[in-house]
Amino acid sequence: MGPSLTNSAIPALNTAAIPARLGRAAAAALVTHHFFPVSARTLERWPVKVRRVNGKALIETVDLIAVAKAKLDNAPPMACGPARKAE
Repeated sequence: MGPSLTNSAIPALNTAAIPARLGRAAAAALVTHHFFPVSARTLERWPVKVRRVNGKALIETVDLIAVAKAKLDNAPPMACGPARKAE
């Protein structure tokens, strides 16, 4: 088995370099790059604060990161690889 990754092994995300609010497409790209794959459409269902500006939804980045971390932390680890044959 390879080394396991823990939360302490994953570097902290530098929120100072990220805008305070992101559109859904940019928010989905951020989560996909740093956490796990997600689509902009999926973010419509996430419990994050959204501001509507000129008809566009802007997601609060701090809330987005908190929800993504919580989803990743709460996901159960599962074994992968070939299934064992019944004996």
